[in-house]
Amino acid sequence: MSLQYTPLRKAKQYRALRKSPEYSCHPLVREMFAIMAQKRITLVDLCRRAGLSKKVAWYWKRAHSPRVANLEAALNVIGCKLIIVRKEDAQ
Repeated sequence: MSLQYTPLRKAKQYRALRKSPEYSCHPLVREMFAIMAQKRITLVDLCRRAGLSKKVAWYWKRAHSPRVANLEAALNVIGCKLIIVRKEDAQ
């Protein structure tokens, strides 16, 4: 049996080369999903309560950065908030 490159085979090879979601998404999104797992909040429930589409939050795991307003809405649902903190001086 010869190995021919069919569109399906190419798609499988492409999926194998992609980075896994935990390394390709923003660190804040990674932390949000970790908190969701601890609190046992599903993606569907988070999106419904935050007023987001399920596809938007799913894309966050796949290397798309969230908008600040959408991230704040999602964080409010899980009981967190986004704040700005000044860096300490390096000296």
